[in-house]
Amino acid sequence: MPAFNPSDQTSNTGSSPDVYNLVEDVPAGKMAMPRLVICSSVTFYPELPSIKKQFQAIGLDVTIPKMAREFERELPEEEKAALLKTESVTPQVKRIFIEEYFSEIEHGDLIMAYNQSKHGIPGYIGPNVLMELTVAFYLKKKLFVWNAVGEEVHGAEELRAMGVQPLDGVPQTISNII
Repeated sequence: MPAFNPSDQTSNTGSSPDVYNLVEDVPAGKMAMPRLVICSSVTFYPELPSIKKQFQAIGLDVTIPKMAREFERELPEEEKAALLKTESVTPQVKRIFIEEYFSEIEHGDLIMAYNQSKHGIPGYIGPNVLMELTVAFYLKKKLFVWNAVGEEVHGAEELRAMGVQPLDGVPQTISNII
């Protein structure tokens, strides 16, 4: 699916109901909300429901990882801790998670890595998120990061080459770019 481009939206004057926008199956003349897919290190999953709401407030349809959706409801601390223990996930299960999220990325219009400081590295992006951004780049999606990528981040040069744009922690910035 092509990346979202506001100029690709069609008007409803003279169009038949079987004409669709490029964003998703929405009849011509109706504006579909661009779909933002958020990628993140598991460490930051508890923060994603709040981030999701911020982007929804500016009119985006937002997807977060399945496991991060668990944090949209109130959980006891021990259950939260158990969700964040990824070392118990088998390689087979991890592969399923990766494949499913690649599909989410394929169907998204905008892809953002929610990157905070981790391991003492500002704007940390781990190997899985780097893979997700690379797939999105290959699929010609618009790429964003929540915070600027520090020089200490493995793949920082490649991320710059892919044109990843920082939002500097301000969701509304994305509206000025798309």
